[in-house]
Amino acid sequence: MAFGIIVLAVEVVGGVLSNSLVLYSDAAHMSTDVASIALAYAAITIATRPANASKSFGYARAEIVAAFLNALALWGLTAFFFFEAWRRLRDPPSINAPIVIVVGVVSLVANVSLALLLRKGSGHNLNVRSAFLHILSDALGSAAAIVAGLGIYYYDARWLDPATTFVIGALILVWTWRLTRETLHILLEGTPVALSPGVVKDAIKNVPGVSDVHDLHVWSLTTGNDNLSAHVVVTDPTRGPEVVRMIRECLRDAHGLTHVTIEVEAVGQECESCN
Repeated sequence: MAFGIIVLAVEVVGGVLSNSLVLYSDAAHMSTDVASIALAYAAITIATRPANASKSFGYARAEIVAAFLNALALWGLTAFFFFEAWRRLRDPPSINAPIVIVVGVVSLVANVSLALLLRKGSGHNLNVRSAFLHILSDALGSAAAIVAGLGIYYYDARWLDPATTFVIGALILVWTWRLTRETLHILLEGTPVALSPGVVKDAIKNVPGVSDVHDLHVWSLTTGNDNLSAHVVVTDPTRGPEVVRMIRECLRDAHGLTHVTIEVEAVGQECESCN
């Protein structure tokens, strides 16, 4: 966070001195980087709180809410800079190219360093991944600033500043859409992408003693924390506990599901209100 704030300050000062929209947009995205890292830390800290009477699942989903807020921030910022880039493209202002180039190089080095710091955690935590994607987008923005600065310095191509903002904004939106889709999918109790309900249902039905499976639900509480609940019809109710144990072992070994809730029913006594 401290590293990001320093780079943010450099980009803001550089943007003021050079009048470059690319530096302003890169500074804005860096501010969301700092915010996303702060949210990631806060969410991870909150997620470690134990469950209580009002939050029976605990606070694990705080990281998903924070990641979704990060995505919304990127949508809003990108829309603003699209508008500003369109306005400047019609009447390109004067740009101090050397400042743009120097600040772009400093920002690029800083963003690559930050990305390397967060790369490991981005594969295991959606909120850390959002911060990682923010920083990658900033790295592209910094590279674009360098290209725009060089073009303005050597060819007086002032249109490169707003034009490059459009290109970087489009790349950012691709990642933002992916992050929005993933977080919304979890918040709406969607089935984990790596799991197929049909395959899971067949795996349960193949367990000896199982006659049928219904009211099957699979969802993610948070990144890497998948849950399953189902009603299982057994041929011999006296073997219910044994069948449940075999189902748990099957789901754990084949699909990595460890939080499993099974309700046992006898043939001919299936619940009528289940979906």
